[in-house]
Amino acid sequence: MGNNTLIKGIIIGVVSLILLTIIMMVLIGKNGLINQEIRKYNDTHVEENSERLNDGVVVEEK
Repeated sequence: MGNNTLIKGIIIGVVSLILLTIIMMVLIGKNGLINQEIRKYNDTHVEENSERLNDGVVVEEK
């Protein structure tokens, strides 16, 4: 009985790790949902991003 429970536990653990890995790849992967939303935000907020980049720029007058 104990051996059978151990096998079931290992199978459940492996399956849950595989599912967790797939979910994390969908969310955080190179073309994941989070990165797609970041790209959409950056594309629609071009002016804000350029202002943010120009805030730290110091221009010398000659």
